[in-house]
Parts: sequence; C-alpha cells; structure tokens
Amino acid sequence: MLSQSGKYAVRAVLYLAVHSDEAHKIGFKKLSEDLAAPAAFVAKLLQELSRKGHVNSSKGKNGGFYLTESQKQKNLLEIIIEIEGKDKLNNCVLDASHCNQKHPCALHHIAYPKQKEFLNGLKEKTLIDFASEIKKGTSFL
Repeated sequence: MLSQSGKYAVRAVLYLAVHSDEAHKIGFKKLSEDLAAPAAFVAKLLQELSRKGHVNSSKGKNGGFYLTESQKQKNLLEIIIEIEGKDKLNNCVLDASHCNQKHPCALHHIAYPKQKEFLNGLKEKTLIDFASEIKKGTSFL
C-alpha cells in the first residue's frame, strides 16, 4: 500500500517523534543509520516534510531535524498523504482502474474494509501515541 518513500517517511517521522525535540535535533546521517535507510533518500524526504511544516530543521553544528510538541500532535495520515498523495491510499489493491463499491474487483470486498480500517487508524492516532508505544516496547521501528 505504501511506496518505499512512504515507508521511509513514516519510519523517519516516528523516529523523530521518539528521539527528538527542540533541544535534541538529529542529523539525517544518524537517522538513516539507525533506520538502515539510504541517507540521501532520507535527507530528501525530511527536507520535503520540513518545507511543508511537518518536520523542523536547523543548520549548523548542533543542527538537525526535530519535531515540536505541536507537530507530534499530528496524525500519521497527514504525513503519508504529503508523501504519497491522497489518491494512492484509496487505490484498488489490484490497481484496477474502475474498481469501486458498485463495480468491485475480485479482492475489493476483502481489501476495502481493511483499507478503511487502516486509514481510520492512521487518522485517529497521533505521532505521540505511536511514539509512546515504541518507548514502551509494545511496537518498534
């Protein structure tokens, strides 16, 4: 359902939600090493999210990327839409161009309810909620 860009963006933002704040900024190299993700790719994604106000960055010796408390109040769906676009999340799992409720593909009745549940879950939980689960060890990056 998510592209590689979407997956890296989600992991990077959740990493920042757990490990950063205005006093603790994280460089893209450290972040990419910890996530085992390509550094240039992560840097590009974080710069894009920074330009759109989902992530903050600062330059200099103690610079890096971080999330403010208000950014941590956002839901993960906002981040994913920024990277993937809204249409990608509503696409048919078989990429059937005319799949819908009235004209369903072979997997529609299985996939559509799960897709709705997934999107609602992303909308209901904030980055703080996900970060809390990671800190408790009930989930991981």
